[in-house]
Amino acid sequence: MPASTLVARMLLDEYFQGFMALVIAANAVVIGLETDMPPWSGWQILETCFLAALTLELAMKVHRKGRSFLSPSNAEYGWHAFDCVVVLMGWIDVLMSALIGQAEGGMAIILRTIRVLQVMRVFRIVKRLNQLVSGFVDALFAIFWVSILMAVLLYVCSIVMVRTWGQLPETDPYHEFLTARFVDIKTSMMTLFVLMSSPNLPQFLDQEGLLTGKPMLAMFLVVFVIIGSFGGVALLTGVISESVFEKNQLRVQDSREDLEQTLDWLMEEAVNIYNTLPLDENKGARAEDVLTRGMPRVAKLFEAAMVEFTEANLVKLVDVMDWNNSGTIDVDEFTQAIFTYASGIRPLTMQEVNYNINAILHKINGLHERIVALGAHGRPDSRSSSREPPARAVGVLDLRSRRSSVTALRRSSVSALRRSGSKKNLLAAAGGSVTAPRL
Repeated sequence: MPASTLVARMLLDEYFQGFMALVIAANAVVIGLETDMPPWSGWQILETCFLAALTLELAMKVHRKGRSFLSPSNAEYGWHAFDCVVVLMGWIDVLMSALIGQAEGGMAIILRTIRVLQVMRVFRIVKRLNQLVSGFVDALFAIFWVSILMAVLLYVCSIVMVRTWGQLPETDPYHEFLTARFVDIKTSMMTLFVLMSSPNLPQFLDQEGLLTGKPMLAMFLVVFVIIGSFGGVALLTGVISESVFEKNQLRVQDSREDLEQTLDWLMEEAVNIYNTLPLDENKGARAEDVLTRGMPRVAKLFEAAMVEFTEANLVKLVDVMDWNNSGTIDVDEFTQAIFTYASGIRPLTMQEVNYNINAILHKINGLHERIVALGAHGRPDSRSSSREPPARAVGVLDLRSRRSSVTALRRSSVSALRRSGSKKNLLAAAGGSVTAPRL
């Protein structure tokens, strides 16, 4: 198996991803323990081991992605840049510790703080957390404008409170209480912000007769809590939820584009495989040649593209390729079968239905052409038709004989493959190597 394919399979493997998540979680625990128990000298060794594991993972990703790893057009450009910065700063910290000892203050604190950010990579590995964080990051711009709206609301309300309840005469029994909270714009905005973040009306209710004696103040506070506190929380929740939903939609679109690129690559490789088969004068390949020479390379192709398959499915796939019952498989039939299977139509009964429908359509088109020909040239001579069998009858007999021979060849090829081994034989027979496209 090519190195690039092996690396791609490892990076996509659930066990490998789980191992890296375990490494990051263990690194987070070690960083916490090192913070509480700094004197032990073994912490540096453990952190260096974790850093080596993260560096190996980063090298595998660079090998897989190539130049597109740090391309701004890459959907994961931000995470890739973050990984590079964290790993680079980690090795700088290790080198500085090895050369000048365990330094304190200044640059050492900055480097160790950046190493703590490695814990954030768990958000990338755990899919649900990744979706939440990505949606929240995308919502930051909208949250900024919501914050501006809340600040304007606080400012306007503060002006109202200062001019009405912050300048009461000294003879008012609630002068000291209200002036302490609404004496100027800054104090009033802070009071209203606290009231917005955690509605605390009991402090006003504790002032006996304040809200009953000043109904306009009571009404203002209730409306402010409803709009500013409850409404603000609902608005922020809606903004973040919408961003997460949009992020999921973008991910679905990216997955669809990746699938389309993979299918285009499979179609090109399928054409190349077909061109290596022995063809007759009509540019068709026998089912036996497709099964014994073409399908081993198709198996290798599916392995590179990580398409699930079994040997029985590939053998059955050959049986449903010749949908026009011509006795041979042309390039369109071959590539269409590969494309359909790789697209996710795995139950071969669906492809058998497609095969039967195409065969029926082919026969209907043949009947239509014959009817048109008869209508254009008139009825054939009855004497000539009695002397020799009709051309259609001969064609049907010839087609049946060819299909019976092809079926016999298929059965013999299947028996030979089953005696010689299973899926590994198809892969071994392919020879060479196939490399999946880099997405």
